[in-house]
Amino acid sequence: MILSYYYLFLASCCCIASAINSRALLRGSDERQLTETFQFSSECDYDATPPFYVSASDGKNWYDGLSIDKPFQTIQKAVDSRGPCQTIYVMEGLYRNNYYGQSLNHENKIVNLNNVHDLKIMGFGSTRPILEFDGPGGIFGGSASSPISNIEISGLEIRGPNVNISWEDAMQNRIIKRTHYNGRGIAIWAGHHIFIHNMVVHHCPASGIRVNRGDYITISNNEVYSNTWWSSSAESAVVLATSEHIDENTGIKMKLTYNTVYDNINKVPYYNPNYAWDYSPIGNQDCSSFSACEQELVEGCPWECRYGKKTQDYIIDGMGVYVTRNSDTYLYGQMELSYNTAHGNGINGLVFHRTHRGVV
Repeated sequence: MILSYYYLFLASCCCIASAINSRALLRGSDERQLTETFQFSSECDYDATPPFYVSASDGKNWYDGLSIDKPFQTIQKAVDSRGPCQTIYVMEGLYRNNYYGQSLNHENKIVNLNNVHDLKIMGFGSTRPILEFDGPGGIFGGSASSPISNIEISGLEIRGPNVNISWEDAMQNRIIKRTHYNGRGIAIWAGHHIFIHNMVVHHCPASGIRVNRGDYITISNNEVYSNTWWSSSAESAVVLATSEHIDENTGIKMKLTYNTVYDNINKVPYYNPNYAWDYSPIGNQDCSSFSACEQELVEGCPWECRYGKKTQDYIIDGMGVYVTRNSDTYLYGQMELSYNTAHGNGINGLVFHRTHRGVV
């Protein structure tokens, strides 16, 4: 079914039944069960470049990283040492950002992929390596001026600090927005031909997996849970937002498939310091006509006018799977959402919002 509607909501309970029934029909009848193929745009020969190995416990960054006996210690060292068409195998262990546990407001990601192309980061062995962060996030990359491309991330577990944060602490941080309370698991801010699959991403204060300004993105067969609790940025668990087409191909280029997404709830009201007192992105109230809004009062100011302001005392955000604000920037190509299981999330399980040409 192709959707051209402006706004589609599927509540969590409805999404569960649909996804479970679809998977039941798929088993035994379709070899695509829980898998996706992906075509990169570059003609890389990954076998031609020796892979790097990384071990948090046995590695040293002065090793050459070319064998399991001489691995690098950090994933970032492997990324920074990459050759063309590089594969990085991350071995079992615990990988943390620099200065872990020393600050509530630092900018240290575990892996920075800025200016990176043609790279695979893969878990090695039968036990998932764990990437644990306490700042802005686990794996970040891309910008509007320098998008990344041809990246595969698979077989890792990313764990945020949610269990160590209390509601009282998060509410005190609502206006301040320190990074400890706003970290994301994987955040690609611009890029194309990105394949994120077979991941476990959980307890991140903000989004689990999100891609902005993307094209040819597949996020598939991931377990994403207990995220979005403590951020005041109205985050959702798995997100495609403000996507930008890189060509005029009208086929399916963006895929959110086979993901299991649950317990992703906003527990802190949204706050946006860039909103003027008389601005509201929801409803049709003329907020400038209410003096109580300018005085930052709850009584006398409509709830729509308090959205994103200091006086917002309600929560209407926090989706499981969220496709949003793509209609103005993504003019060629379709987006597929299929075989996802979403339950126990915030306001909705699956939302297709301000986006055209959806296949659900």
